[in-house]
Amino acid sequence: MSDHSKEKSLPWWVELLFVQIGLPDNWLRSFLKKRKRLRTVINDNNRFISITALTAIFMVYYNPIRREAILQNECISSSIDIIRSIREDSIEIEEKQLRSYAMNFCNGGSI
Repeated sequence: MSDHSKEKSLPWWVELLFVQIGLPDNWLRSFLKKRKRLRTVINDNNRFISITALTAIFMVYYNPIRREAILQNECISSSIDIIRSIREDSIEIEEKQLRSYAMNFCNGGSI
């Protein structure tokens, strides 16, 4: 009875896949070998993996902001062209004021 209580129980996934479902034992051996190699690789390259993950997270976060800024700049440029073609007195308008009219137009305002 005491020998049985000292035995280490199997992880739930081993119990499910290899005991209940009945997958071959050699799959378990190869999986455990690959798992051990993967842990070694991760421990050896921990700094590189961390930097790569942070860079990827930053790029995923930053890309929509960059794309929105590009679209906003294109909208402002095309709006300036539209304003200049519509208004004859746009030559007299300062560049800053023209940009503010264009930004207003891009954000849903009228010309």
